[in-house]
Amino acid sequence: MVTNLTKRFKLILGVSIIFGMMSSLSIAQQFQPPANQPAKKAAPVKQVKKNPAAEADNTGAENAKEIEGLKKSQEALLKTVADLQEQVLNSVPKLSDEQKAEQKKLSKELEELNKKNEDLDKAIQNGLDPDLVAASKTDITNQIVQKNAELNAIKPEVANKAVDDLNSEVATLKIDVDKANKLAVAADKKAEDTNGLLKNDFKIHGPGDSYIKVGGLLQTWFISTQDADDKESWDGEFYLRRMRIMVYGQINKYVNFFIETDNPNFGKNGDWSGNMFIQDAYMELNLHKAIQLDAGMLLAPFSHHGMQAATSLMSLDYHGAAILKYPAGSNKVWRDNGIMARGLVANDHFEYRLGVFNGVRGAGDTDPRNPDDLPRVTGRITANIFEAEGGPGVGGMFYDSMYIKKTDAGVVSTKKVLSIGASFDWQPDLNVYLNSDGTTASNKDYAAVNTDVFWTLPFKDKTMSVDGQVNFYYYYFGDRGNASNRYNVIGDTKSYTGFGIMSELGLRIKAVQPLIIIDGYNSTKAMTDTEGDYLAVYGGFNYYMLGNSTTFKLQVGSAKVNDGDWKATATLQAQLVF
Repeated sequence: MVTNLTKRFKLILGVSIIFGMMSSLSIAQQFQPPANQPAKKAAPVKQVKKNPAAEADNTGAENAKEIEGLKKSQEALLKTVADLQEQVLNSVPKLSDEQKAEQKKLSKELEELNKKNEDLDKAIQNGLDPDLVAASKTDITNQIVQKNAELNAIKPEVANKAVDDLNSEVATLKIDVDKANKLAVAADKKAEDTNGLLKNDFKIHGPGDSYIKVGGLLQTWFISTQDADDKESWDGEFYLRRMRIMVYGQINKYVNFFIETDNPNFGKNGDWSGNMFIQDAYMELNLHKAIQLDAGMLLAPFSHHGMQAATSLMSLDYHGAAILKYPAGSNKVWRDNGIMARGLVANDHFEYRLGVFNGVRGAGDTDPRNPDDLPRVTGRITANIFEAEGGPGVGGMFYDSMYIKKTDAGVVSTKKVLSIGASFDWQPDLNVYLNSDGTTASNKDYAAVNTDVFWTLPFKDKTMSVDGQVNFYYYYFGDRGNASNRYNVIGDTKSYTGFGIMSELGLRIKAVQPLIIIDGYNSTKAMTDTEGDYLAVYGGFNYYMLGNSTTFKLQVGSAKVNDGDWKATATLQAQLVF
């Protein structure tokens, strides 16, 4: 441990300056005026059935050339539609100026004749002999009939082409435009394949709809931690926070799978022994958008934050060390073996997840919890206000903290999400109370509930967004106010009944994002008022070079446990997802 604060501060400052220079160069590039480019649309072209494996071998240049041709074709098509619509508008039959003048003249004359006729009728009513004006009334009536006939004879000039025919042509072209728009979506997908590392490069096609992809996650950390007792003493080191291999794909459109390894904290504190293990391994039966069945080693569906992917966190890491408090022995890095049903319903406005898992398995005298070996049940319901999270496949299994991608315009949002969720986690007889001789007196159920709000709200051009979430938790681990009569799980130092909150808020401006994080936990049934308590405040700065796939993050803050002294940390992270 280095005891010279000045040296340690210089080290942190030096690394931070390098990070800041990289980000500053990016910001300068972000705010340069974009080049004038035509809108990227795709147009209908004759489709030729290709071998999927051959498509996977296409180079980025070939994809880009095909996409550009689609865009140009649709631009020409849309212009044709606009020209036809203008022609329809201009070809509606209209009166000529001479006809309008004649119509005005006849209308005025007709108005005068009607007035004379009304005057004669009034005179007759006042006593005038009708025979004296009969000839005049007949003459006026004949003139009114003649003037009406002349008015009705004024017709618009015939258009060069029938309006109905033009409307028919426009309708036909609109059908073609709809087809072109569908192809535009396919073109955008191909554009992503050209730019993305985890697309053509590592995707292997099999027969039919089958394929397999291989990817990875690498997170390198430099962390400097303040000694809680000696405020001038700091410790700093580099290590690999995460090193994962990911394999996923599908057998057909109904069956897909995901397998992931991890070797976390490799090299931390000089430990190079390694601990690679399987972290996720499940298969999915995709029956419908409203029903997917997942079986294997799964994330328990408890809270929005608890279902997020490590590849797209806003903060450096999960807030789970002090907030996600699953029972000891019930999981491996929050995963548990079991089966889960999930899906989107009511026009994607709601997502549900319900799983049955092993949880804690009782071991008799050595572990008196759950003596009847009953399963753990975890569930979640989410209301999607705008676009939905979730859906089939690995992309729907894990939530993101932001939905972004790298484009020619910079880093932009791909979704507008505002969701409100609620979760529960339950397993019977996990909280054990003992007699004075150490035998079991009683068992009570473990239970936890959660509510959360998540948002990623882009501005109009999608290059800026407000992102964040707030998760509230309550856990019931029994009463630890009298430790002598409560069974203590070996290695379990955080299972205190109480309330928790995790929160984060960021403002993304293209590829850069400042953020703030506040977490806290208040135990309610402990030996002392502060035992099991936790409070943390952090600030950070993120740079998304290639969206979530390549990022650089700086996070600085402080935390305290059990109302102890504040302990500060400063961490730099570089991430690559491929």
